[in-house]
Amino acid sequence: MTRRSSEEERQRAEIRREMLAVGSYRVPANVSHIKWSKEEREQIETLAGQYNIMLDTLKAYKISLEGMPTWELVLAELAPEVLKRVRKLEEPALVIVPPVSRQTMVEAIDAHKVPGQKHETTNYKFGNDDLWSGGKPEATDAWEVAIVTGVRDVKADEAIRGTNYQRAKAWVKKYEGQGVDVINDARTYLALMMCSLQAGKPIDKENWTALNAKNLTESSLVAFGFWNLDRVFLNFAGPAVGYLFLRWRGSVRVM
Repeated sequence: MTRRSSEEERQRAEIRREMLAVGSYRVPANVSHIKWSKEEREQIETLAGQYNIMLDTLKAYKISLEGMPTWELVLAELAPEVLKRVRKLEEPALVIVPPVSRQTMVEAIDAHKVPGQKHETTNYKFGNDDLWSGGKPEATDAWEVAIVTGVRDVKADEAIRGTNYQRAKAWVKKYEGQGVDVINDARTYLALMMCSLQAGKPIDKENWTALNAKNLTESSLVAFGFWNLDRVFLNFAGPAVGYLFLRWRGSVRVM
């Protein structure tokens, strides 16, 4: 068994301290000014557990934890107005995106296969930032934290119809109306996929999650991810067709 680093032990001990019963929740000094309701404290308790899961997930994929935000730092960003937006998401899941490239994350997934994962990830034009990085140069200089739609397969919205492009813009508008963003890059999606693989329940078995809705144009390709044929797929579709199994996941950026 691999010995845990002193930093990991410290972070785990910190989480254990914070994951107390709601009625006796001990608030760190740096967030003592934030007044959470009982419902919000229950949310925080769930998110603290998910933080711990992310630690285990990143460790399983041999991704360095150096510089990873502590739970205390994450907690300081969970103001009531943030948690209110998080409640708009279906099965909110906290994801921590390491400061490594999407290619590195795929290589980690392929190098440490879980039971049932028989093949390496299939991807298309993975160096294309318009497809996989929201139309911006890939940034790997800092850790990122978000809370996203964590349900295994996102439900359809029967009111949203049309081409892939039209549906993408409609989903963005829908989420923005709820005060939340959408996952708009491969790295955030891969962090969520990693957690789901480690749990033995890979996301998007029935549908696809589109990953570039915000920067999509009427002539650009739609990037998406899913699980099928015992592997992760990162693929594309044209904007003018209308795939009913395309979905979009909401996101609330924390750090």
